[in-house]
Amino acid sequence: MELSDSVSKMFSALTSVQDIRASVATSLVSAGVSFLSDKKYKEAAGALRQATALAPDNIDAYNMLAQAYQGLGDSKNAAQAYSNSLKLDNTQSSVHISLANIYIDQKKYTEAQAALKAASYADPSDAKAHYTLGLLLQQLEKPKEAEVEFRQTARLAPTDGNAYYGLATALKAQGRNDEAIKNLQKAMQLKRDFAPAMSELGLS
Repeated sequence: MELSDSVSKMFSALTSVQDIRASVATSLVSAGVSFLSDKKYKEAAGALRQATALAPDNIDAYNMLAQAYQGLGDSKNAAQAYSNSLKLDNTQSSVHISLANIYIDQKKYTEAQAALKAASYADPSDAKAHYTLGLLLQQLEKPKEAEVEFRQTARLAPTDGNAYYGLATALKAQGRNDEAIKNLQKAMQLKRDFAPAMSELGLS
């Protein structure tokens, strides 16, 4: 009976400690949100680092920590924070895209492509993943592959003029000017005063 009481007290104490840690972590996350809102990135990073130490399964804390690091211009630690978030939940399409954008800035194009493909797997309806990958492939002078991504973007977001503009640039890069013109016209129908499309159309 005495042993049972001791064990019960031990578990009660452990639960109490865990509750305290969770409460402190929640307070730190709230502080991090406020600091981010005020663009106090150093303070935000400090609070959110402590939050993740106390609550290593807090996905939001990692994502906001990444934003704080980005505000500080620390892309390496921002990428690590996003990666930690994705280890906890790999279905976050927007986080995969945010990570891909960091890789693009770092010129880590292979990693960026992998992150964007992971984003499209996580959410097949996310047009932004395909559009961003299309832009990257176009930048890497792979217009045929870019065309595939822009066509998928247009299928997922048929009223987005940017999708057709991207498709037009990929077609033009392949010398398919007639198809490019049709898509530029479509882009301008959907997005009035679309300067890039108007400029490109004048060159086609």
